[in-house]
Amino acid sequence: MSPHCITGLDLGSDEVKLVLAEEHEGRLVPRLFLREPSAGVRRGGVAEPNELGLTIARMMAEATRVNKDAGRTVYVGIGTTQIAAQPSRGIVAVSRADGEIGPDDIDRAVKASQAINLEKNRTLLHNVVREFIVDGTADVVDPLGLTGHRLEVSSIVIDAFAMQVKNTLRAAELGGARVSGMVLNSLASARAALTKRRKQLGSAVVDLGAETTCISAWEDGKLVGVAHLPIGGATLTHDLAIGLTVPVAVAERIKREHGSADAKSAPARDTVDLATYTSDVGGKVTKRFIADIIEARLAELFEMVGGELERWGCSGKLAEGVVLVGGGARLPGIADVARRELKLSVEVARDLGESWTLETAHLASELRDPDYATALGLALWGVTTDEDGPAKRGFSSGFLKGGPKGLLRWFLP
Repeated sequence: MSPHCITGLDLGSDEVKLVLAEEHEGRLVPRLFLREPSAGVRRGGVAEPNELGLTIARMMAEATRVNKDAGRTVYVGIGTTQIAAQPSRGIVAVSRADGEIGPDDIDRAVKASQAINLEKNRTLLHNVVREFIVDGTADVVDPLGLTGHRLEVSSIVIDAFAMQVKNTLRAAELGGARVSGMVLNSLASARAALTKRRKQLGSAVVDLGAETTCISAWEDGKLVGVAHLPIGGATLTHDLAIGLTVPVAVAERIKREHGSADAKSAPARDTVDLATYTSDVGGKVTKRFIADIIEARLAELFEMVGGELERWGCSGKLAEGVVLVGGGARLPGIADVARRELKLSVEVARDLGESWTLETAHLASELRDPDYATALGLALWGVTTDEDGPAKRGFSSGFLKGGPKGLLRWFLP
């Protein structure tokens, strides 16, 4: 019997990334990592599905050469900033006369928690169960088989602009992908970057993309909040383009080759000759000046991140600190700036392979690349683990075509 094949597809504003994996006894073996320049994505949302579909089609064609089933089970990321998250609660009476809680009781409680009023142009994405409560006793992970009269569910309901969800699904299907699940990027990156222990002690993931920054925070193993901010690495590039009076493409090259997030550590006397990048601009600038521009914008970004953590009530309280992922996390000195602004321990994700089994050494570098966190997390979403528990029961959604088996995977992050 051939192993189950799972594909994670991260539709970024700058790049589309694909991870092809095979499942072996609950663990994933990576088989292929792909990345291509993105088209048709703006601020993390799919604006032109036909154009993006062509990019996905090329990548899926290459993936199917490695495994013919690459397009059969695909988990796609939702990166749009047009999302909303709100706490919710579902309460039901236990149906059995002897008070024993069964699967149907859990299903009804979970469905009750997702019964919220949404505008017609909004679509339910996730109903993330935080805890079950039996007759007032909280922090119940699995109520199955317990006895009681009343079962409650505390959850966080996440919805998105319906057109964005439809565009994402359409682009993936045009590219030849059979979508089994659509997952919020902030939850997918946390799946890859945070261990169960880190979620229990308290931690957050900040995914620094090109045009968006995605955040998710956890305490006591429970999701505290999610947010997608409309600011990212491209914002830094635009600031450099204005500050150095150079084209955006030139500013991007300078940022990649000479950029630093921490101005204090940048050499004050080392200079960059702008004429080596473009004939239209002359003169020299110091690397310290370049870093000053970058750090100023990053300080604003992490101030916004801190504002979200404060709104969720976990500012300065996350014992395991913050993990940075995404392409922007590779900028030198960025952890130092984040540490100063957030007043928390901060590290860049260096090893995303804890849940993976590596059989070929040439793929090891990708498992250490923070830019692949979302794609890796999307692939992991297709694997049922001991952590998933009963909270994955009972969810349904009208727009997803992956069937009930795929839908059951949407509850726990």
